[in-house]
Amino acid sequence: MIKFFRKIRQKLLTENKFTKYLLYAIGEILLVVIGILIALRINSWNTNNENIALEKVYLERLKEDHSYNINEYSFRVNYFITKKSSIEAYLKGNDGNQSYSWINFVMAHQTRTSSYNELLSTGSLKIIRDTRLREMLDNLKAFTEHSYRELEYLRQFSVLDQKALRSIAQHDYSIVNDSLIIARSIDIEKLSNAPELKKILSNWRKISMMYITALNSLVDRNQKVLNRIECLQSVNGCED
Repeated sequence: MIKFFRKIRQKLLTENKFTKYLLYAIGEILLVVIGILIALRINSWNTNNENIALEKVYLERLKEDHSYNINEYSFRVNYFITKKSSIEAYLKGNDGNQSYSWINFVMAHQTRTSSYNELLSTGSLKIIRDTRLREMLDNLKAFTEHSYRELEYLRQFSVLDQKALRSIAQHDYSIVNDSLIIARSIDIEKLSNAPELKKILSNWRKISMMYITALNSLVDRNQKVLNRIECLQSVNGCED
């Protein structure tokens, strides 16, 4: 094709048809430019399609992450509600056969943010075209980090009291299916004679309430992100 156009230009020059040669050259340049623009357009179209496909993958992964987080936080909320009730029963002098297992309620926090972290580390967050969702993800990250700092402080504070509370623990032994089962409970009599330990339990009750409040907030914010993702994945999309 290049040789063909070159022969035409040479023929026009040899015939001293400079005006036609100039017009032909301009036309040839325009054809090349148009060809480049078409190629760029096709390349842009292909890239856009790839990004849309990748966005769908990340939306599904984000959906899984936030569903996991909601379940994890909800489990912990129920856990602390139960433990708070156990503490209140002991403080009233009624163990009610409550388990002493809540003594280890100062568990570390777990959350799943691998998909969002990957988007950040690879500079691919803009693949998520919905500006509102991107803002929600950024805000949730900041809120989660702030909440975890507060919860970790409470956890460390609670750890310091564990050894003191062990002094009022009692062990019950039983055999179930040929296995030794060790259950722990609080010695109510010892507790009634230890006001400093009652104070620790009272503090733990307050800490449990603070955990419940913080975790419920995390559930709520993760649920809003999940709702936004499901809205974007729906056939009609989001109106706002």
